[in-house]
Amino acid sequence: MTSSKAKIILDAEDYAAAGRLIEANMLALIRNEDVHPKWLGDVGATRRFWYQQQTADGSQFVIVDASNGSRQPAFDHAAVAEALNQALAPATALSAEKLGLQNANLSADGLTLTGLVGGKLVTVNLQNHSVETAEVKSPKAGLLLSPTGEHGVKCVGDNLVLVDIASGHERRLTNDGETYFSYGKFPDSGLQYIP
Repeated sequence: MTSSKAKIILDAEDYAAAGRLIEANMLALIRNEDVHPKWLGDVGATRRFWYQQQTADGSQFVIVDASNGSRQPAFDHAAVAEALNQALAPATALSAEKLGLQNANLSADGLTLTGLVGGKLVTVNLQNHSVETAEVKSPKAGLLLSPTGEHGVKCVGDNLVLVDIASGHERRLTNDGETYFSYGKFPDSGLQYIP
C-alpha cells in the first residue's frame, strides 16, 4: 500500500495572506462590531436613544428616534471639535471625526455632552458650544470610578461598597457575599476583581 499524500510547500506570499487573517489584523477592517445604545428617554410619542458610530475616518454620535426609525447626527461635530480645540489646546488638533472623547455621555435633553478628553473632564453645551473643563483626580487603588468621577465602587471582603469621592463617605451596597459567591469577583478567582 502506498501513500499518495502530496507535500504542501508554503512560501512568503502564503504566510502574508494568512497574516492578514489574524484577528488583530482583521479588527481594523471591522466597524461598529460593538455598539452600545444609550436611552435618552420618552417624550410623548418620541422614544430616543444615542450611540457612537464608527466611520471610515473616526466616529460620530448619532441620535435615533425609535418611534419612526429616523436617525441624525447628535450635534454639530465640527463645531464641538473647534470648541474643544479652543478650550484644551491639545498637541494634536481634534477633528469632527476624532473628538478624542472617552466615557462620553449625552444628556437626556440632548443639549449637553460630557466625557474625558486628554485626561480632563469636559462638559460641552451643544447650543452655544461653550466648554467647561475640570481636572480628573486619579482614583485610589482598588476603586472603580463612575463615568462622572463622583463615586467609586470597591470590594471589601466579598461585598461591594460605594464611595463618595468628595467626602470619602462609604455605603455598603451588598452584605450577603461569601466565598465563591462574591460580588465584583470572578468565581474561583480571588485575583480577578473590581480593581
